[in-house]
Amino acid sequence: MNRAVSLSRRTFVGLLAATGLSPRTVAAQNTARAVLYVAVGSELISYDPDDTQLTLRKIDTIRLPEAVQYAWKHPSKPLLYVAFSNRYTSKADDRHGVAVYAIEQDTGRLQQFGEPVFLKNRPVNLTLDPAGRYLFVAYNMPSALTVPCARGGRLHRS
Repeated sequence: MNRAVSLSRRTFVGLLAATGLSPRTVAAQNTARAVLYVAVGSELISYDPDDTQLTLRKIDTIRLPEAVQYAWKHPSKPLLYVAFSNRYTSKADDRHGVAVYAIEQDTGRLQQFGEPVFLKNRPVNLTLDPAGRYLFVAYNMPSALTVPCARGGRLHRS
């Protein structure tokens, strides 16, 4: 059963702040090597930064079903949740969703982790609760929030 809750932007930001996410929390999660992920349309490109040479070495490119909208790392597992949509790349405006990717610890490469979950509207923001059990997906048109369960890192409709 898919439940949508309507929240104002102010309420959503307040709830997000209440989850305890802070720059310090995010920095503490990143104990492995640094990898930079860059989205260009439906491609998500991973780079290995070399801080001594001040260069980026391309690691890999993956293609999502549609253009990348937003990404968020799991708080404790090597997983990356990526929102996608075709709202501005197609007149159809009918393919929106979230895909989960496992992050290889040694290389930073991304491997698909389960099947993408398709949504009715374009997701513009997402985050996980501090325990990583629930994924909060925010929309702006119409303004809404859904909370699919993220059991074991995989997405499930609740």
